[in-house]
Amino acid sequence: MGSHMWGKSNEILALIDSARNEGVEVTFDQYPFKASACGLSAVLPPWAHVGGASKMRERLADPEQRQKMKADILNGVDNWISIHKGVGFDNILITHNFEDESLIGKTVAEIAKERNTDEFETCFDLLQNIEGRVSIVYFTICDEDLERIMQHPAMMVGSDSSARPLDGPLTAGIPHPRTYGSFVRVLGEFVRDKKILSLPEAIRKMTSASAFKLGIYDRGLLVPGMKADLVLFNAETVSNNATFTDPKQFPVGIEKVFVNGVLSVDNGKHTGASAGEVIRKR
Repeated sequence: MGSHMWGKSNEILALIDSARNEGVEVTFDQYPFKASACGLSAVLPPWAHVGGASKMRERLADPEQRQKMKADILNGVDNWISIHKGVGFDNILITHNFEDESLIGKTVAEIAKERNTDEFETCFDLLQNIEGRVSIVYFTICDEDLERIMQHPAMMVGSDSSARPLDGPLTAGIPHPRTYGSFVRVLGEFVRDKKILSLPEAIRKMTSASAFKLGIYDRGLLVPGMKADLVLFNAETVSNNATFTDPKQFPVGIEKVFVNGVLSVDNGKHTGASAGEVIRKR
């Protein structure tokens, strides 16, 4: 993660191709955004997490431990988010916490500036005071790598997200826009606008490729005998509305959705049908 890794997709894909040429079944999935999502505690070195959240907070309360954490981060200890290598606190956006909603939608750097404090100290304060439960998105990926990976034949489209409604108890915080916009963003931006993929290839990566990879062989193709899970969309208008600061938005251009042959979404409205079923690997 970080700008120091930009361009490495060439090496990654070469390794995948080498394995596939040797007969190893290697595939992978990708969502079409340049930012990832996880918890803010991912910036800390591994030893800071030992013993769970309560022990982490105890360490964060100790000024000497904080200095050791900062030193390890700056010296390149192998943690998930490399602050010392091309990420930076200005690229880390708070999307949810359980204590102070006023922080949502701000970067750690912006919060530090408002508080007139050091960025590391601000990060440590947030983790200590909010029990370590701070969700973030962090911007780390470049366009060239994103598009190169997307074009690889072994790539399948994924969202890396749960299904969330627009209202109710599962709406807390600001989720990653991938929750509402991954598939339509591929269809709108990367197929229609940028022409990174053809429409048939994009559809394959969203349907049969992933279904067959999961061992589900009665879905994913429009042929007799298959389950009729269908999405009718307008290729000229389909697009993602979700943004990083306002992600809870459904896409446009999806006309109808059929689940097991039953019309379930009609002109953007759920019909009330419950035609789904638990799918098990065959």
